[in-house]
Amino acid sequence: WLIGAGLLPVDVGDSAKSTIPSEKTVVINQKFHSHHSKSVSNEAGVYSPALFRSSEIKLTVFLITKPLPGIVVFHSRGFVVQGSLDPKDRSLDEAFRIIDSVGWAYTVMHVHPFYPRVVREFISNQPFDDDGVLIRGHVFQFNPSVIDRLMMTPSVTQSFGWRDVVLKQAISHLTGGECSGWTGFNLNALLKPFQALYRVCELNWLPGTDTDLMIKNRLRLIYAVAERKPISFGHLVYDQVIEMTRLTDTDMNLVFPNLIYQLLVLQHEVPLLPGDEEAIGRGLPIHGFADDTSGRRGRRRIN
Repeated sequence: WLIGAGLLPVDVGDSAKSTIPSEKTVVINQKFHSHHSKSVSNEAGVYSPALFRSSEIKLTVFLITKPLPGIVVFHSRGFVVQGSLDPKDRSLDEAFRIIDSVGWAYTVMHVHPFYPRVVREFISNQPFDDDGVLIRGHVFQFNPSVIDRLMMTPSVTQSFGWRDVVLKQAISHLTGGECSGWTGFNLNALLKPFQALYRVCELNWLPGTDTDLMIKNRLRLIYAVAERKPISFGHLVYDQVIEMTRLTDTDMNLVFPNLIYQLLVLQHEVPLLPGDEEAIGRGLPIHGFADDTSGRRGRRRIN
């Protein structure tokens, strides 16, 4: 079931029951086609050889007979599934060029499904320690540096303060001068490439509730990316995940589930427990905005 901006409400299920230990091999066919930009590479030596070098991954998954100690405390919260751009879609060439110019191409490509309970368990264990966090028998690292290596985004020593961008300046640039400020602004006024970038931003860069503040911040971030400002993608994601773990509102959806699971499996094989749901959340295709928009200013209905 797909609701809203990629929300997938999932029932965590009952506690795992004792079963006979077994082993199964999951074969995941993944054929990767890099974007034409020179900044995107799938050659050997990158952080994730299993993901970016092989067209077929064989992942051995061991089923464990009893649940691990971590308690999944986010079971009632849905997910904001991340989006994916097709590099072969010529209508997205300009959007790809902008994204590639800051080295963020892989933030919108190869978005794979995730196991809901694994992601929730990882988040519930507050994975923000320098020594890593123990999940299902393995220690996993989660920090801005690891995120940058996973997504092959540049390591930025001094990130641009995109939140301080003057909103009027951002809106004027992104609309080609059609709008001069927030008053009267609507997302339909964005130039076509920036419509696609906004969709990317609300799913893959700054996901969350569509408040006026969030929409304004997305516009600021898109403007900074379009102007090729150096921004640490690792810190951008890391800070949002930390904030997510501190929120107790059950209506708040969990963000970056695809990225989190991908980060886990690139570090270790992730054991599955009896009762784990099937993988969900294949990347949502992003094509830009529909012609018709409704709702409050700066907001639109997701088709």
